[in-house]
Amino acid sequence: MAEKADPQSRLMINQDRCDRCASRAVPVCNEVCPHGAIYPDANSNYIWMDCDLFYGRETCRKCVDACPQQAIEIQKVPSPKIKERSITYFETAGIQNTERVIDVISNRVAEGDIKAVVVASCSGSSALLLAKALEDCSVKIVNVSLPKKVWEAIGSRPLSEEMAQRLTELGVICREQHYLDTQTWASGYVNFPKKSLFHDWQIGKEYKVEHIEKILNETLIHIGGMGLKTAVECMFSAVVYGDVAVGENVIGTAGSGWGLDMAAVIRATTPEKCFGKKPSERLEIREILAMPIKKHRWG
Repeated sequence: MAEKADPQSRLMINQDRCDRCASRAVPVCNEVCPHGAIYPDANSNYIWMDCDLFYGRETCRKCVDACPQQAIEIQKVPSPKIKERSITYFETAGIQNTERVIDVISNRVAEGDIKAVVVASCSGSSALLLAKALEDCSVKIVNVSLPKKVWEAIGSRPLSEEMAQRLTELGVICREQHYLDTQTWASGYVNFPKKSLFHDWQIGKEYKVEHIEKILNETLIHIGGMGLKTAVECMFSAVVYGDVAVGENVIGTAGSGWGLDMAAVIRATTPEKCFGKKPSERLEIREILAMPIKKHRWG
C-alpha cells in the first residue's frame, strides 16, 4: 500500500549489508521494483537506486519489505547547514590585488576554524604583508618559495637571508618548494611520482597513471588561474615538511606571477594521496575566497 513519504527522508541501500542476492540471478529489490529504479552495476558490484518517486511524494516500500538482508533503509535527511560567504572576483590577475586578497584571508581566518595559511612568495614581500595583517591571530603561516637551485638556474636571486630573518621573527615558517627541481620547473609542473595512484571510486579499482600532474595542473589553472595551481603546489610542500597535516583545512594563497590574486580553503594532502583510496585524504578545493575572472598563465 502506498504511503506519503516524508520529504526529510530518503531510501538508501546499505552496501555493506547488501550481498547482491548472490544466490539469485536477479537481486530481489530489482525484481520487485515497479518503477525500474533499482539496478545492479556489474562493474562495481553495487546495487544503485534512483527512486525519484520517493522524494516528497509517495513510496510503495516493496523493496524495503522484500530485501532478505534488510539492507534497504529509510533514513532521515538532516536539515541543511548553510554558510553564506562572498567570493571576491578581480577583473584581471596580478600584483595589484594583493592587499585585497590579504583582507579576504584575514576575514576568513577571523571565523576561527582555519589554523594555517600557506602563501607562495618568492621574494617574501607578500608573506610579510600577510604576517603583519594576521599578527594578532593564532594562525600558522607557512611561506613557500622556489628552491635556491631553481633561482640559480634562471640567473635570479632566491629569498634573501634578510627577508627570511624578518619573516622568521614574525613567526612565519619559511620553506622551499619540495617537489620542484630545475627540470620540472622548466615544464611548469610539480614533480609527482612517475606513476601516480588513481582510485576510481565508481568501479572500486586503483590504477597507476602517468603524467596525472599535467591534468591536475591544467584543471587548476582553468578554474582559478596560476594562483590556484601554485597554491596547491605549495600546500603539497607544507604537508611534506610536516607543517600541516593530511586532511587539514588550510588557506592557500598565491598569484599569477608576483603578489597575490587568489585564495582558497584547501583540504591538505600530498601528490601520492591526491587521488587515493581514502576520501578524507584526497585533494579538495573546499572554498574559493578570491580569484581573477580573466586568468593569466605563463608561457
